Amino acid sequence: MKYKSTYKYLLFVVLYIVALFKTTAQSSFYLSISKVVDTLSLDSPEAKIKRMGFENELLQFENYKKSFLPSVSLSLSPVSFNRSIVKLQQATDGLYNYVEDYSSSSSAGITIQQKVLLTGGTFSAYSSLNYLSELSQNSHSFSATPFAISYSQQLFGDRKIMQFEKTIEYKKHEESIKNYCLSVSGIQQKALSLFLDAFLASLEKTLSSSNRLATDSLYSMAKVKYENRRMTELNFKQIELQATNNEYFEENATKNYEDAVRTLMIYLDIPISGNFNELIIEAPEFALPLKINSENVKYNIEKNNPALLSRDIRRLEAQKDLYSSEIQNRFNASINLSYGVASQMYMQT
Repeated sequence: MKYKSTYKYLLFVVLYIVALFKTTAQSSFYLSISKVVDTLSLDSPEAKIKRMGFENELLQFENYKKSFLPSVSLSLSPVSFNRSIVKLQQATDGLYNYVEDYSSSSSAGITIQQKVLLTGGTFSAYSSLNYLSELSQNSHSFSATPFAISYSQQLFGDRKIMQFEKTIEYKKHEESIKNYCLSVSGIQQKALSLFLDAFLASLEKTLSSSNRLATDSLYSMAKVKYENRRMTELNFKQIELQATNNEYFEENATKNYEDAVRTLMIYLDIPISGNFNELIIEAPEFALPLKINSENVKYNIEKNNPALLSRDIRRLEAQKDLYSSEIQNRFNASINLSYGVASQMYMQT
């Protein structure tokens, strides 16, 4: 019976230790350099703000591209009632008479428009139906345009201005992509810097703890020797001072570690409890190149630098404004072509 109770006690202790280990492992939070840079930094509040701004710029570019698609507009006026006194001039003698306008009208129509990039004009197709009821005369009239097409543009300038706008919008889109990549890279660099600060603080904390433990053991041995008068008071006080200093260094390193971890967690928007022992910072693996190709660096800077695109955009906008001013200050004309079929019906009761 004695052996059975001892066996049950040992089994209970083993199971308790395993459960405690599993609970500790589940509550631990691991941070690695790849997880911080490639995942957590991209979900940080700053990254979300940059992503929302980039999505807004993408939406603006999509709206610009959709402006070259056919647009459909509907117009509907179910009832429009009017009763007023209108001044009219007679065509024969030029005298003015006041007549009563007592009528109601209704109208409906549909219009399809399409920008033409090749010429810079606008092509339209429309259809309409109108109804007029003259209540004072008890007469009714219907007018309809079953089908009509039109084309309009300025004689000079529209095509080139539209091409300027297209080039500028596409360059702005490319600039927004590069600016977003640059901002994300900056966020990753800041997250990397904060991670390395936390990692170095954890190393200092571990080193200070080891030094304190070693000094505590040395202090315990020195205390025994000093009490047995096998060590001078000066040597004992020196060891005691060193132990006090190491204890202070450990407290300071722990505080710096907690501050560095808290700064990193706040930047990444990760909740953290007061127990900083739950966080485990994995040692990063560095694979730095032995040599950097300067020509490759120069090529990538020129290719991915949004400042060069911004300069081109400002140049194009200045050229567009100059060309628009030149068009306004010289002879120009508008071209309007239209063709359609219309019908009208009049009834009186």
